[in-house]
Amino acid sequence: MLKIIISLLIILAFTSFSTSAKWQVGMGVVDVLNFQYDSLGNKYDTRNKLRGLTGISASLGYKYQGWQQIYFIPVLILATGINKEKHDFPEVSVELEHLVSLSVRMQYEFDNDFYVYTSGGYNNFQSKFSTSRFDGSAVAYDTKETFGFGAGLGYNFIVPIAAELDLVRLEDDILLIYLGIQYRF
Repeated sequence: MLKIIISLLIILAFTSFSTSAKWQVGMGVVDVLNFQYDSLGNKYDTRNKLRGLTGISASLGYKYQGWQQIYFIPVLILATGINKEKHDFPEVSVELEHLVSLSVRMQYEFDNDFYVYTSGGYNNFQSKFSTSRFDGSAVAYDTKETFGFGAGLGYNFIVPIAAELDLVRLEDDILLIYLGIQYRF
C-alpha cells in the first residue's frame, strides 16, 4: 500500500511541469460514521445509534484544467484518529487507527468563488478495538478496503484559501464526512 502511494506521489511530482495544473494541500477533520443494524438487518433509528470515529487529516491534490470551468483533481487524504468511542457492554473502546483515501475529483467552479465536485476512489481505514476486562487487556484491528463515491462543495474565502465539505459513501453502512481548509499554490 505504501509503495503505491509513494509511486503516485512521484508521478504527480513529475507532472507539475504542466502549466495548467496547481498543487493544493489541506488539513481538516474527518468523521467515519457507521450506521447500526439489528439482527434482522434492519437499520436502527439513526438519531441515537449513529457511531462516529473522528480523526485529523492532511490532504494533497493536484488540479488539472479540463473544459472551461471543469477541473480534474487527484487527491490523497491521510488521517489518524483523535477520539475513542466507548461502549458500556461489553466494555470496549473503538478508535480510528488510520485512513488512506486516494480519489479523483471532477470539480465545477462557479464565477463567485463557489465550487461543487464529485469524487470516486480507493479508501482504506483501520479501526482499533480494545478492552481491559477480565484480568488483562485485548486489542483487535478491523481493516476495510473499499471503493467510495461522493460529492462535496467548497468556497474560496481569499484567492489561495478555500473551505470544503465532502461526503463519501464507502459501503451501505459507512459514511465519511470531511471538513477542511485547502491552500492552493
